[in-house]
Amino acid sequence: MQKRIMKLAILLVVLVAVHLMTGRIGFYGLLGILTVGMAVLHGYWFHYRHGIHWRTVEPKDRYLALIGAWEHRN
Repeated sequence: MQKRIMKLAILLVVLVAVHLMTGRIGFYGLLGILTVGMAVLHGYWFHYRHGIHWRTVEPKDRYLALIGAWEHRN
């Protein structure tokens, strides 16, 4: 749980820093880049390249093997 909170805090610090340094245009540009990256990851990489459903993460064993967490589950 602490790892997730730390990731969120770092993301917020980076977003606020970008907003303060570049203004609204840079902030929205960064949000757009992050959004496109997530769409590519879930829509193309998981679904088309590896056959993993973007929302339900099925088949789960294939997803866990792809991200390298299968060893921790067994």
